[in-house]
Amino acid sequence: MTEIDVGNERRTVDSLADCKPQEGRAAGMIPEPLGPMSAEDRLAIDQRKELIEARARALAEAAVAARQPWTRRIGPRDAGRGVDDALFDAATTVAAYRERYKVTSDLPVGGSAKNDTQRADRQRALAAVRAVSAAETSESSAVDWLAILPL
Repeated sequence: MTEIDVGNERRTVDSLADCKPQEGRAAGMIPEPLGPMSAEDRLAIDQRKELIEARARALAEAAVAARQPWTRRIGPRDAGRGVDDALFDAATTVAAYRERYKVTSDLPVGGSAKNDTQRADRQRALAAVRAVSAAETSESSAVDWLAILPL
């Protein structure tokens, strides 16, 4: 697998009010360039987006398989098969955030942000988690990830 260093991806920061998971963002965080471009440029961007998303997804799946503490804080207690995709989308976004900012905390997005860019990304990752569950993020609302992980 080719790895892309998510932490070195340069991009512009959107308004903090607009920090929610969106289409057009690789791994729920990195904005996809839009506008007129050559077919070759579009292909290169699409390939990079696929690699970023594959890397983030692999990180999320590895974290779940290793039962990393942050993964137990995402999703509803009674997660069923219908929410699997949403749960993994949230975990993928959080994994991308954790990789970019070198988060090692047991909390999904760690502590406070150090700058505006990180603050915006942190809000996106938190919004992805909130989108799949209104449940309180605690040990008591853990998901049995290994029961739903497609290994």
